[in-house]
Amino acid sequence: MNFQQFAEQHGLMIDSLILDRWVRVPTVDHPKKRNGAYIWDGREGALINFAVHDKHVLYRSDEPWKPDPQAAAKRRQMEQERLKRQASAANKAAWILNQASLMQHPYLIRKGFEDKGYVWRGSLVLPMRVADRLTTLFMEEVAAAREREVSETYRVIDTQMQEARQRLEEKKRALREFEQKHRGQLPEQVQVNLAIRSVQ
Repeated sequence: MNFQQFAEQHGLMIDSLILDRWVRVPTVDHPKKRNGAYIWDGREGALINFAVHDKHVLYRSDEPWKPDPQAAAKRRQMEQERLKRQASAANKAAWILNQASLMQHPYLIRKGFEDKGYVWRGSLVLPMRVADRLTTLFMEEVAAAREREVSETYRVIDTQMQEARQRLEEKKRALREFEQKHRGQLPEQVQVNLAIRSVQ
């Protein structure tokens, strides 16, 4: 029995074997999901059907191992296809992120976050790629947005403080003018004036 037949006995549906990495595949009981996984190096392998198995089932071929002459070409093609899919997904994610608006979202409010998030068509956008540039761009944009908000807040406060200083200076100037115009007639000067008159 070869590995593909062994996998079929355990309910895995494998179109063509991929070597040297874990591959998620559909199973007979869940054909629309990838509820199974296998790894195969051409001689030994392991598999699991998550609906049936608690742990991986090991396989070792009794037949002498014959390397696939097309294995390297298949791996290169698979890698190119994977890179294309990743590039396509990254482009789509970047497009969605560019279309999204920075605003409050009910989910964030329910969870107690006052920060704004990126919302696209009513959905909260959360980039999930940790080691990729997309998350870095997202974090940089969030930081820049916060910095803009803080900067705007400081600018408003600074403007209000300057206006308040200006009003205070105007009031001080008006008070000085009033005191000069009414020198000797102010209520706090009445006692001094009476004392001066009584001495004379």
